[in-house]
Amino acid sequence: MLLNAISEPYATMVYVAVFTALRVSELAGLRWRNVHSHSITIEERYSRGDWDQPKSESSRATIPVDEHVIQRIDGSNLWRLLFGPAMSCGVIKL
Repeated sequence: MLLNAISEPYATMVYVAVFTALRVSELAGLRWRNVHSHSITIEERYSRGDWDQPKSESSRATIPVDEHVIQRIDGSNLWRLLFGPAMSCGVIKL
């Protein structure tokens, strides 16, 4: 499986992107408050060190996701780095 060849948190980012069609900047801009039991809300994006509004108005949305996607997010300890203050402090660079 391709995901086994990718290190975390990037493997989880690829997994979520495949099942949600989110842009990389939208994935990086996710916070725990955006992840719900059966959906993900896009309210901001993170790109090149800057927080901004989603690229288009239609990108600002709550999208339904399957339970296995939420489980993958919740089960990935390294993914937590992308949702916490480490991202905004520049610990992780995309």
